[in-house]
Amino acid sequence: MKSLLTLLLTFFLVNTTVHAQDPDALNDSGWAQYNRQDYKDALYSYDNAIRLKKKDKNDEVFYCHRADVKVKMGDAAGAMDDYDKAIKLRPDYAEAYASRGDAWPKPNGLSKAIKDYSKAIEIDPNYIIAYANRGNAEMYMATYQPALDDYTKAIQLGTDDPAVYYNCATAKIKLKDFKGAIVDYDLAIQLKPGYKEAYLGRALVKNQLQDYKGASPDIDKYVSLDSTNASAWFTRGKIQGYMGDYKSEVKDYTKAIQYNPEYWEAYKCRGVAKVLTGDYSGAIDDHNVAIKLHPDYTEAYFNRGVAKGKLEDFKGEIEDYNKALRLDPEYTEAYINRGIAKGREGEFKEAFKDYDYAIELDPTNSNAWYYRANEKANTKDYTGAIDDYNWAIKLNPTFALAFFNRGLTKTILGDKGGACEDWHRAQELGYKEAYVKIRNFCD
Repeated sequence: MKSLLTLLLTFFLVNTTVHAQDPDALNDSGWAQYNRQDYKDALYSYDNAIRLKKKDKNDEVFYCHRADVKVKMGDAAGAMDDYDKAIKLRPDYAEAYASRGDAWPKPNGLSKAIKDYSKAIEIDPNYIIAYANRGNAEMYMATYQPALDDYTKAIQLGTDDPAVYYNCATAKIKLKDFKGAIVDYDLAIQLKPGYKEAYLGRALVKNQLQDYKGASPDIDKYVSLDSTNASAWFTRGKIQGYMGDYKSEVKDYTKAIQYNPEYWEAYKCRGVAKVLTGDYSGAIDDHNVAIKLHPDYTEAYFNRGVAKGKLEDFKGEIEDYNKALRLDPEYTEAYINRGIAKGREGEFKEAFKDYDYAIELDPTNSNAWYYRANEKANTKDYTGAIDDYNWAIKLNPTFALAFFNRGLTKTILGDKGGACEDWHRAQELGYKEAYVKIRNFCD
């Protein structure tokens, strides 16, 4: 009885050992371990599978799978060696080419990666992943049309990967096909309803198309999926501002700053929004922080100058424009605003120098002509003012204030008919104060 029990136990152990040493079983174990991210055990399984298989015949699949494990473990050289062995054993092994394409380092290996993806596609023209990944490599290389072609092919072949649609949308954005990008974001979200990046991308594209009402629910959805993301709150703040809801814009920038206290752009934009809500002191405080975090940012000085002007601190305003111009000597709007501030300080000669230089920098800037016209009218050069208003209107035919002020100047010169004509035009363009002038002075 004892000998029979020993025999049965020996048989069980032998069969167990044989099963454990079966290379195909080890390959299956290695694949399961790989999917569990248990890479050390997966490597051990593939090492033994390859060692045992050599007694019979080499198997390119084992080398390819072991290479995949080595990629995850950071052994790039070992992975490439295994992919090479797999391809040498089977030159028509499409998966090995595609996987080796994934393993080439970025950005230096992108050309080699594209070559491997292309070989995989040559072997298997219906290889969806190879098209998608070749598209990714082409995006890295900023060759957007070939990337779009590859993503489109992957979609035509029936991919159900939402990332492919997302990347296709990105390629279309690069090629200025914004409406096409929205279609792809729609499909990505259909495949993955919680795809927060797709909601953000679609919101940004709608924003680009000035569809702010359409962008708003998308950015709201993004924020609901990632409520601690400072960039999401910042983006929502921008959209609120475009919709004219400046108080909500300020609140969203405040959220962005809450989650990223070093977010200088949020301080800068919140400062601009505060000006629009009449909180000029708060705007200055925000620009002070923005400047502290980013001392070389020209617009922060410019915007702080605007806020100081609203508080009638014209000297402080001028000093901020000076700082902006030291950083950017060709900042046209800073010359214009400095000219306005100097005029308010009674420095008319210096104001005209700023307007003149702004026009020299950008002769097509209607604001430069308009504000110089105002200054000429203030200094009783009415004919010169008319000439400058004419230029402002020529450059911007819908410039309601230019029509209105030209009308005021014409009344001083005794041209009542011309004044009434300008005020009527200003009213047509939406300037309500023109109605008062028309009612009081025009027949």
